[in-house]
Amino acid sequence: MERFLSYQINPIREIGAGAFGYVEEIELYNSRGNHCGNYCRKILNPSQEIIKSLSLDEIKRRFTREVIYQSHCNHNNITYICLFNKHAEKPYFVMELAEYSLDKDIKNETLDEISKIKIFEMILNGVKKVHGNGYLHRDIKPQNILKFSTGIYKISDFGLVKNTDSGSDTTALTAIGQAMGTQRYMAPEILYNAEYSKQTDIFALGRVMDDLKIENENFQTIIRKCHSIDKNSRYNTIDEILLDLAPMFGQVHDLGR
Repeated sequence: MERFLSYQINPIREIGAGAFGYVEEIELYNSRGNHCGNYCRKILNPSQEIIKSLSLDEIKRRFTREVIYQSHCNHNNITYICLFNKHAEKPYFVMELAEYSLDKDIKNETLDEISKIKIFEMILNGVKKVHGNGYLHRDIKPQNILKFSTGIYKISDFGLVKNTDSGSDTTALTAIGQAMGTQRYMAPEILYNAEYSKQTDIFALGRVMDDLKIENENFQTIIRKCHSIDKNSRYNTIDEILLDLAPMFGQVHDLGR
């Protein structure tokens, strides 16, 4: 097993992989050998194509920013990071282990109407925290919304997060001229002008809710406003969405009692 600080790490299986690295499930033990639980570890391992386009230092800085920004967003609806080893040959961080992503729920069509509305409320609260910290997520999609054994859904994958208070905060993907995010969830102003704002995150939220196929017409009206082609017709903040949805959320909570 690998050692880090007062912990021992036992890799179990790979969960997924991408251009910048891979994710695996691990067992975590303390210094006495007691099992602390199973967790998720994200390891920086950039592809040769990425390395040709970027310096390794920039890649590592980007990875560190991801950890810092996600750690700053301490919230019940944001995935929690518990360990970070930036000095390893392949830097990594450890976070809580999810059961699966919202994408699986959507594909399997397992959610009822009330569950869908509750999930939307959780996602909104998570994104509200991200925006409240002065960040833009820039990659909101079902694959980055994780479901945990507690039934809680959480925002994850801060690899494309931007700090709106930092003029020097540019990501590796910007440096190599690639569009960030997944096109279905990207607002028109991103595709045409690479323009990001709270409203582009709100556009993506509307697309996610489209994927969930919530049938309630009042809800549909709000969703259409979220992903309006004209950004001036969208909501400006998450609070505005929460305000419009408050009566519906209240009804759902009453039904759940």
